[in-house]
Amino acid sequence: MLTDNSGQIDDIFSQEELSYLKKYFSNLPGAFVHTDGNSFSSISQQHPLYSWFCKKVFNKIQQISDAKVQLLFGSYLNEKSPWTVHCDYYHKLIGEPYTVFLIPLSVNGDPNLVDKTHTIIFNEEDTYVDNTGVANRMWDTKLWNSKKTKKENNSMTFYEQHLSHVSVDELECLTIQKILKWKLGSVLYWDEKLLHCSDNFHKNNLTSKQAIVVHTYVV
Repeated sequence: MLTDNSGQIDDIFSQEELSYLKKYFSNLPGAFVHTDGNSFSSISQQHPLYSWFCKKVFNKIQQISDAKVQLLFGSYLNEKSPWTVHCDYYHKLIGEPYTVFLIPLSVNGDPNLVDKTHTIIFNEEDTYVDNTGVANRMWDTKLWNSKKTKKENNSMTFYEQHLSHVSVDELECLTIQKILKWKLGSVLYWDEKLLHCSDNFHKNNLTSKQAIVVHTYVV
């Protein structure tokens, strides 16, 4: 069971299971590619592989979470540009967004490099979601910029080490809850409302990282 709104649970998947999942996920057709080069191949409730995904991945997620959690969709992420600060709460298509689960697979395509990167979770929640309609449920950046205030003990402490891809004026308004180091076989998790980002893996001469990301909801 999850004991906090962010954290990490080790030894959930074996290396054989992760290799199997990466083999099939990385070959899924119809990947959505962002302008920054980051891509997603997703399996939702309507996907023909939905039952397969539940059996191979989501059943384990339920075992470490609780019975009420339900699967919205799972994605294979190939991240080529470090994510900046964002939240996932806008995935409010069914029920109430619950927890994000991230399963590290590889870095630069190599599972042995997984421990070279991190996911940064902030204490601040997204309270700036545009709820005018399902299609518009996105983080309202302009509103966030108008409301954010500088804080003591802010994230600038980790600017050089992890966060040099994020603007200084943003980091001064954020405080860090967890720095989750990727580990093979582990599952990272955080509340969908929490702001978070990648570390700047480019600074460590890494070009990409791969993971399975699972978005959930409750009714």
